[in-house]
Amino acid sequence: MNSIISRYWVNGIIASTLVISSPSYAFNVQKVAPNSSSQTSKSQKIATCVLGVCIPVNVNIPVDIPSSPSPQPNPSPWRIEDNDSSTQATDTLTVNLESCVRKGRIVRCSLVVTSNSDTTIYLYTTSDTKAVDTDGTEYFVNRLQIGKWFGGTNTSVEGRLIKDIRYKTQIEFAEIPASVSQLALLKLRGSYLGNSTGYLNFRRIPIQASSDISDSIQTEVTGDLSLELQSCKRAGKTVRCNLFLSTATSRTVNLSTKQTRIVDSEGTEYYPNRFEVDKYNAGSSGNLNLNFEKDTRYKTTIEFTDIPSNASQAALLNIGTPWGQAKFRNIPIN
Repeated sequence: MNSIISRYWVNGIIASTLVISSPSYAFNVQKVAPNSSSQTSKSQKIATCVLGVCIPVNVNIPVDIPSSPSPQPNPSPWRIEDNDSSTQATDTLTVNLESCVRKGRIVRCSLVVTSNSDTTIYLYTTSDTKAVDTDGTEYFVNRLQIGKWFGGTNTSVEGRLIKDIRYKTQIEFAEIPASVSQLALLKLRGSYLGNSTGYLNFRRIPIQASSDISDSIQTEVTGDLSLELQSCKRAGKTVRCNLFLSTATSRTVNLSTKQTRIVDSEGTEYYPNRFEVDKYNAGSSGNLNLNFEKDTRYKTTIEFTDIPSNASQAALLNIGTPWGQAKFRNIPIN
């Protein structure tokens, strides 16, 4: 048991107060609103003394115990939708599937993503995001882009969305046979910043034929570099492959002609005679060091010579980049 004595003046006479702490406590239990403080009371015995006469008094002294602030809720995880609607929604997002269009063995599904608040989302290109045909065969993402942000396989693409802005989104799948005319399922995995992942499912989606010859026939992403192959065209024994290159950030890109080659269906390799990006070019054994501005598409031509006239298809076009090899397969030579 502890005691405290304090002295003070009362009407010109010295008085003292003796405070005796009791080990027992009395608690007042009550319902409190969020962010308010709850109270307990501590029982103490106080003796007030004047000129040697002490009068004991029992006093309950309230003690405030502040409660923790209520946490701000995150948006709910993406929930699994399972119906035929071309529009799916989470608490924050509306995702509208516009079409899935074929160009060769590439199928590109176009969507529009809108958020009802400023938020950051992640769309995944891992095996959880996939297209499934009516025979149950699964196809995985070759490239995904939302707004200006994009990524290749086995990654996540971060989209920083502004409220009520419609973000054009494309998911590209490779090696889907021409006989597949419908997707039984398009499954999209996504999440909000700092929250668990979930899925949106779109079902029974017809695959349309592309009527736009300007569509790229294949797209590859290595690191920060996106390569859109438009065509490979022949003039005699010379074949020129036309592409667009772009990066998600402004940076220097080194392209190697020594690591670039085209391979025909019999396995014969041919190396570039000329490699041109924008107004810059390199010969058969050079490198191109280029300063790319972000989200700018640079016209690119790679020229190969002495390719026999009976070669109507390239089994492989391999392009060396700072992040590894970009590989395009089964390319028609027109």
